[in-house]
Amino acid sequence: MHNKRGRPRLIDEESEANLADKLVKRHLEQNCVTNREFGVMMCEEMENTKRRRGLAAISSPPCRNTVNQLKKRLLITTKQSQAKPSVRISAEYDPRNAYTMSCMVHAFCEGHPSHLTMNWDATQFVFERTEGTTVLTIKREETIDVPATVPSSSQLGYAIKLYHLHNAAGNVAPPIFVVADDSMGPDDFFQSKIIGLSNNNAPNAFGYLCFTQTRCCNPAFYRWFVKEIVCKFVGEVREANEYVVSEYFILSVTNRLH
Repeated sequence: MHNKRGRPRLIDEESEANLADKLVKRHLEQNCVTNREFGVMMCEEMENTKRRRGLAAISSPPCRNTVNQLKKRLLITTKQSQAKPSVRISAEYDPRNAYTMSCMVHAFCEGHPSHLTMNWDATQFVFERTEGTTVLTIKREETIDVPATVPSSSQLGYAIKLYHLHNAAGNVAPPIFVVADDSMGPDDFFQSKIIGLSNNNAPNAFGYLCFTQTRCCNPAFYRWFVKEIVCKFVGEVREANEYVVSEYFILSVTNRLH
């Protein structure tokens, strides 16, 4: 491999393939490569190339033009990344979570009506108060169905907990967003129905914005949630599908940290 001047390129085909594989691997691990990290990786591969050519593995940082040419050859693009806590990333890659959930669903839900097989999901989204990190992604023939992500490093972010109730048939209850307000008392609970705060764009779709002292909520919140959201949703599903009262419903509760 030579450049336009007939000189050997600083990085050979093997090193280019190594760089491409590293970018894909880091993307799948939700720890995308930044421009600075890419420069370090390039220097490492330049040294590897020199070793294969029998030269001393000493190299200076590549110039911007060399970096841009390599990015063009490897079809590398830049994106704004999302931040996610490292604890959440580790949990997603622990196969035990997937295995246990699969076994539980199979044991309890096999043969059960899909409308009465429900999931109550509590997901915490972390919002960073800093600009998103620019990272590098690479186009490959296979689809990488993972958002550009980096581990969260800021201590200034804040979180909103989303309570999401739906069934296996695709019916969805109004979403519940909970924000912590440490000025509230431990038993205080406030909720407000907001038109448009929903998971669909129907004219009268709505959701609820709730406040408690912590995102763990309190008994007042859960009494309201079970009575006003869960029970009403289950009743509406039964009525719409003409299920008899004796037909029980299954509620799977999962908690996630994003």
